[in-house]
Amino acid sequence: MRIEVPTDLSQITIGQFLKWKHASENSSEEFLPFLLISIFCNIELNECIKIPKKQFDEILFTIGQALEQEPKHELRFTMNGVEYGFLPNIDEIKTGEYIDLDTYINTEPLKAMMVMYRPIKGKFKVPKILRRFCKENVLYNIEDYKGTEGFEIMNDAPASIFLGAKVFFYNLSNELLKCLPNYLDRVTTTEEKTIMEKNGVGISQLMQSLKEITSNTSKYMNYQYSNS
Repeated sequence: MRIEVPTDLSQITIGQFLKWKHASENSSEEFLPFLLISIFCNIELNECIKIPKKQFDEILFTIGQALEQEPKHELRFTMNGVEYGFLPNIDEIKTGEYIDLDTYINTEPLKAMMVMYRPIKGKFKVPKILRRFCKENVLYNIEDYKGTEGFEIMNDAPASIFLGAKVFFYNLSNELLKCLPNYLDRVTTTEEKTIMEKNGVGISQLMQSLKEITSNTSKYMNYQYSNS
């Protein structure tokens, strides 16, 4: 029996990743090795018991190594013949996009992917004089956000793409929280601070509020590592 074993996180789909998450939470521990091989190697569960013991252990080790790989943030990927691109300008994210991303990134990866990655509708080369400022030599535009209808298509996207994007947003949020105290202290006048304190909205309270707003973003790192 020929078995295709994923050796890299990019060879594991989000759909497989979610199946494994569900299985690991709802199955007995002794049954998990068989489920892991069945899910990630795309074979029937009853076929797993026919695998020689030595090969079985090697497959488990290989899949485990793939799942432990650190994901990287990728700007583009191709799925089912369609090239998808990450939000080209994160500074210009629309309010609706942000709300949906914040809502889904912890709990519904497929819908979150519909916000972060969309089909590329145009590409152009970066002028040589600007290439040192760009991550890639090719820039692109993506389709407008139309909501998350049809999100099931993202089952086939690589799990590494989703996890890498989550790490990107986590780091972005952390950098923002590091910069905010000094920035607020610098741009807020003494008079404004006095007014804020009188109304019970000091810098410390404001920072706590901002931390609560970004708490969902910070939490998803726990989701990633506890469910890998």
